Amino acid sequence: MSMTKSKKYTEDPFAEREAEKYENPVPSREAILLLLKQAGQLLSLKKILGALNIDDEESKVAIRRRLKAMVRDGQLLRNRKNMYGLAQQMGMTCGLIQGHPDGYGFVIPEAGGEDVFLSAKEMRQVLHGDKVMVRSMEGPRGKL
Repeated sequence: MSMTKSKKYTEDPFAEREAEKYENPVPSREAILLLLKQAGQLLSLKKILGALNIDDEESKVAIRRRLKAMVRDGQLLRNRKNMYGLAQQMGMTCGLIQGHPDGYGFVIPEAGGEDVFLSAKEMRQVLHGDKVMVRSMEGPRGKL
């Protein structure tokens, strides 16, 4: 997916809001989410910058900050190779922790479906009621 300079912000449904908020507006969170959804795969920072037609240093810094904030807020995930994507693209499930008195627990998926088992060792990293992202592994067990 590539955008020309003239389409830099016109494909962003919230370009006007961003222009009002910032002196040097960059594509909105919604535009970045749409880009990643349409790409259907994980994207590097370089590919995101290219697709959004960002070439000046100030905008690059702003996009890096925006991506970091989106990861912090759980809108995006970044893997070890610094590729960005949506949780669904990375095979992740969002859910709530339900602890058991014996130490083990489960992740109850927000979208419904089968619970993910967590061992007592994995439960030491979380508390009952925490919101987490998990990737299911082969078999009935999951891993944080």
